[in-house]
Amino acid sequence: MIENLVKADAETNDDASYGADVKAIASYFLEGRSTRSESVPSYKCRVEGVVVIDVKVNQKGDVIARSINEGKTNTQNDCLRTEALNYSKKWRFTQDFDDSMRKNGWIKFTYVAQ
Repeated sequence: MIENLVKADAETNDDASYGADVKAIASYFLEGRSTRSESVPSYKCRVEGVVVIDVKVNQKGDVIARSINEGKTNTQNDCLRTEALNYSKKWRFTQDFDDSMRKNGWIKFTYVAQ
């Protein structure tokens, strides 16, 4: 079966993907704003977990600062944490020039087996 070959390859290759065996799901909160562009990691880490990224967004909708929320993150896995930080930087939110200069919110990445 091809699915088993993908999983077997992932077990011996740190950069491989589990393919359909694992899914990354993203949710967010940023009061008064919606997303223009979301980026969800392709799954290449070999563990499940939840990583919550606190973000600061400017009036143009760009993520200008981000950090891991240790209290809401349930994993210390470097791969999951790094992927979540990298992908959160790619998110774009709607613009609001009547809003405060910088707005705080969060993005939650949940990695689950199928």
